[in-house]
Amino acid sequence: MIKNMSQKIKVIDDSTKAELRAIDNTGANIIEKDFCLVMDNSAIMKYAVIDAPLRTPEHRIMLVKKGSVDHTLNYVDFHTSEGELLMTPANYIININGHSRDFNARVLSFRFANMVDAGLVGYDAVMLRLGYNEEQVFENFFQMMNQVLKSPTAGKRDFEHLVISMLYRIQGLNSAQNGFQAPAMGDRKQAIVSKFMQLLNANGPAPRSIAYYADKLGVSANYLSVVVKERSDHTVMEWVDIRTVTQIKLLLFDPDNLTVDQIAERLNFSSSSQMIRVFKKLTGATPIEYRKTKSEEIRKKKPSN
Repeated sequence: MIKNMSQKIKVIDDSTKAELRAIDNTGANIIEKDFCLVMDNSAIMKYAVIDAPLRTPEHRIMLVKKGSVDHTLNYVDFHTSEGELLMTPANYIININGHSRDFNARVLSFRFANMVDAGLVGYDAVMLRLGYNEEQVFENFFQMMNQVLKSPTAGKRDFEHLVISMLYRIQGLNSAQNGFQAPAMGDRKQAIVSKFMQLLNANGPAPRSIAYYADKLGVSANYLSVVVKERSDHTVMEWVDIRTVTQIKLLLFDPDNLTVDQIAERLNFSSSSQMIRVFKKLTGATPIEYRKTKSEEIRKKKPSN
């Protein structure tokens, strides 16, 4: 949700985004629902709530200009600081754990239906440490996009080609810095862990059975357990619990205002008390305590009309 911070708060919904361009005073620029460019995210970050996960429908590219931010992206922790770039694929669960007071970044959000199929966006988040020259390359990309947004004759396709060029540059740097290889050609163990995480992050409740994931991946339950622990420092069931707790957090703020019993049923727990035990083990609070605390934080940070 993007808010206009002029005289009154205005929510830019999908009907508003259907216009060719929409610009608000937080610095969010939107083209035809599919692209959103923020050149200075400091106004938006004032209202960010710590430890309140959300699932993003768009791919995101963030270039940190100043300070730093701590994210958990699909249950993996990232610390991103000045001079670094972070790309997050669509459908990721993003949780902000904290940021420095001077944190400032350029952020691009975009939706292409065929990005993953085309190989331009993978299933994993990518973080790159940029040298001065590369940082200037990406700064130029953002500045060019900003100029396109201001041009009365530019259209969606102009913007799209700039995004694709940026994605190719990220792909090349990722290959050079991280030795990226397609799973079929690379490390088999890492490929299994990557596919396990894809299964874990699928929509719907996370099955609470090692055998389920092993069967889907065509390996034994014992082999999967060993590989996941070796490569990720968590067991399969620890990952399932982390995923489940994040799902609970998301559902606690579902617009339908679900009860704890309804959430437990939706996530296929045998009882709400079982779900509460899992949640409290990882967070130190019950779901109701968590919802109360975060609701109060959201209320305090919400801009007044």
